[in-house]
Amino acid sequence: MKRGAWMVLLVLVCCGCQVFAPALPPPTSPQLLLGNPTPQADQSRYDLLNRPQYALLFDRQTNTAAWASWQLNRNWLGHLERPPFAPDPELSQRGVAVTPSDYTRSGFDRGHLVPAADRNRTAEDSAAVFS
Repeated sequence: MKRGAWMVLLVLVCCGCQVFAPALPPPTSPQLLLGNPTPQADQSRYDLLNRPQYALLFDRQTNTAAWASWQLNRNWLGHLERPPFAPDPELSQRGVAVTPSDYTRSGFDRGHLVPAADRNRTAEDSAAVFS
């Protein structure tokens, strides 16, 4: 490689390619620091639930979550008892009602995308993962 090409390469590496990198919008929550993987094709199909405890993409077509994201550190850990499952109030306001009886005889359990043990320092945090 010629000396001039090495200089250009060195300048780009040292500058971190900031000249060419697009400006990214600031994240809306700690759970979305690495970005939002929500499909852009059909926004009417999905509901993004961006909560202090986690972010979750709910798929209206399948009535299931497509993904969940949460930050894990000691600030979230505690030793509270498990609350009962309850319908999600935010989804209920959007016209979606998923209830515990939806799982009766389905062969599926009401598992957690965000583990209960990762969000049990406060009653509010614990209840958020049982929606």
